Amino acid sequence: ATDFLQKPFALSVLLARLESALRLRELFTATVLRERDRSLLRRMLPESIIDRLESGQNLIADHHDSVTVLFSDIIGFTELSQ
Repeated sequence: ATDFLQKPFALSVLLARLESALRLRELFTATVLRERDRSLLRRMLPESIIDRLESGQNLIADHHDSVTVLFSDIIGFTELSQ
């Protein structure tokens, strides 16, 4: 086990273990959130656009000769989606 401390334990060892555990938790949380965000983006955007966003590209504007944009508001969608 990585969280085992022998008695008597040194305070510096305990603090180092706690800091390590906190960093691991932050890393895990960040990974889970990144995967959740990417999954959500996959539902709305093509993979090439997601890659461009993740690479740090702030402005993603491509030229298309003809486009159609549809905006809609579905009443009660939040309740339906849960």
